[in-house]
Parts: sequence; structure tokens; C-alpha cells
Amino acid sequence: MNEQSSRYVDTIAINKIIENKLSKARHSPKDSYFKLIEGNPFEDMDNINTKALEVACIREEACERLSFKSFVHTPYTENNCAGVIVYNAEKAIGNVVFVHGLYEDNLGIYQFLVTMLNKLGLNVYLMMLPYHYDRKPKDSSYSGEYFWSADVARSQWALKQAVYDLYSVCKIVSEKSSLPVQLTGFSMGGCMSLILASVCKEINNLFIINSVSVLSKLTWESKLLVNIKQDMCSYGYCFEDIKKALIDFEPLSRKNSYLHEKNIILAYGLYDQIVLQEDYEYLIGNIEFRGVNKYSAGHLNILRVPRLANDILKGFGFEKST
Repeated sequence: MNEQSSRYVDTIAINKIIENKLSKARHSPKDSYFKLIEGNPFEDMDNINTKALEVACIREEACERLSFKSFVHTPYTENNCAGVIVYNAEKAIGNVVFVHGLYEDNLGIYQFLVTMLNKLGLNVYLMMLPYHYDRKPKDSSYSGEYFWSADVARSQWALKQAVYDLYSVCKIVSEKSSLPVQLTGFSMGGCMSLILASVCKEINNLFIINSVSVLSKLTWESKLLVNIKQDMCSYGYCFEDIKKALIDFEPLSRKNSYLHEKNIILAYGLYDQIVLQEDYEYLIGNIEFRGVNKYSAGHLNILRVPRLANDILKGFGFEKST
């Protein structure tokens, strides 16, 4: 995939999200439903009892849909039920727990990758982030609006909920199947995967794709989130304020992090217009990755790189020609 088309696809996507979504919604860090989290947001993770979860399963022609009550309760009924779409391989040799990106409303962007992974013998468990897709509250204008906005306290709780839901999904998959499990995250989903791995010793194998690395930097410098920055500034927030609010959520800012004990592979596009190359360099300089895969692709069309699925397979220690 050439540089010009990769950059073009990303630019069109950024402009569309800003024009059709972010520019039409305003949020405030004041008068939130939520209380700001101060200190370790994940200190009660050991209290999660996934064996007590009641997991509902609906079988459809092309997939299964799992749902369960989130351990983090919010004022939004739709968001309190975590959802997972399962795409099963015919002769499975492993399970991929996959987490999507921010503000998404089209699962079709993963069709090519999921199909390739299934052909390689990998089941795919695609988890919905809080406030996205079916978890979007009825009063929300678009998927992911309440996940990341100038309502800083709500965004904190969305991060916590995403990490706890992801932990629950990993446990559900491990208890359901004896096959090896690899946590795979794209963009914001990659960041959620890193956060979980940093606080949970038992999560060992990760494959992150075009992953967000520093949440505060993304919020303040990304051209995608310029409207959110403007909202924050209009209420007197500065970069140091958002940095302080997110410090305990940043994957690489946590004390006693387990990240350096994990098998992690990074995959990223050389022409990414959403996550900067310097942010990938920051990840590479601070995590001992088992492998770093560079692709001639942007943020979005990396999902259609033919060898991506095979590289994910290699993360399991398997190798098979596509």
C-alpha cells in the first residue's frame, strides 16, 4: 500500500469524524455525573469474580454474540452490558481476543482481517468498548462519544470499565476453551490491552496494532481530537491538568507495571496520520517487544495488509502460510 493513498485514507477518515461527530458535540469537565478518580483506578481488580458472571449467548448464522453485566456500573443502561462478537474458525488452534478503536461505528473494517484469521485457525472474540456500537446510550449522538470527551471524569471511568470488561472477556475465553489466548488491540484498543497487561500478571501474550501510547498526549496533540482540546481549554483546562487526570491510566507511567514481563508484539503503519511515529518510537524505547512489525500502511488500511493475520498467528508461536 503506497504512502499517498495511506495518508489520504487517514485524512478523509479524520475529517469525516470531526465534521460528522466531534464538531457537533460539546462536553464539559464540570458538573459530570462521575467523580474524578484519584490514585490507583485498578486497585479493586482482585475483587472481580468472573466465575459469578452470567454470560448470555445468541447464535447467529455467521457468528455468536456474548453479553454479560459489566463490573463497572454507569448511569447509562445500554453501556452496562458488555458485548462480544465471536467469529469461530472451523479447526481452531487459538483464540484472539480483539479490541477495536475509538469512535468506530462500522465493524466491516475488520471483515478482511477476521476472515484471514479464521482461515488460519484462529477464533476471534471482538469486544465492544464502553459507549460504542450497541453500548451507545440513546441520548448519545455517535458511537464512542461518551468514551472520550472533555468530560474527564467520565472518560476516566470509561477507561476503567474498558479494562475490567477486557479482563472479564479474557477470563471467559480462557475458561471456555483450553486453546491459547492472545490479546490483540487496534488503536485505542491497543492502549486498553497495554493497560490491562500492565496491571494484570496473568495476561501474557499481546499483539498491538497502531496502538495509542500516551493518552494525555493524544488528547492534546492529535488533529483528530482538536475539538475535545478546545472544549477543555474553554473550561480552563491545560495540558498539565489532563496529564494529571490520566497519569494513573497511562500504560507506561504505572509503578510496579507487569509490562516488562510480557510477550508483546507491536505492529504499526509507517504512514499513520493519527498516532505519530514519535509515539511508536516512545513505545519501542520503553517496552522490550518480542517483535516489531512495520508496514507500508496508514492507520486504517493496515487492517487490510495481507501479512498482518499471519503475523498475529506468529504471536502464538505458530506459523502457517496464507
